Amino acid sequence: MILRLVVDADVLVGELLRSQDRPGSVSPARYAQIEAVARHRIPRDPSDWPTVAAAIALDASIWTNDGDFLGCAVPVSTTQTLRLELQEGTA
Repeated sequence: MILRLVVDADVLVGELLRSQDRPGSVSPARYAQIEAVARHRIPRDPSDWPTVAAAIALDASIWTNDGDFLGCAVPVSTTQTLRLELQEGTA
């Protein structure tokens, strides 16, 4: 089983996405588009937009226990749900 996750790490995630010399980085023009979408999707805590942007850019889920991500139109998992998923995958 392969899980692709973005961990809720706020600004760090945004900085990694913008780093031109790293694999998986996003062009400045594309990043600006993703930023606008991500900010729109996370109105309860605007500082969480980099995590949403990373999930959108990477077509990934978000691993967090922060309820502000619920309803951001990106799959969200908590530590508890991931543990259950991993246990089911090994059964």
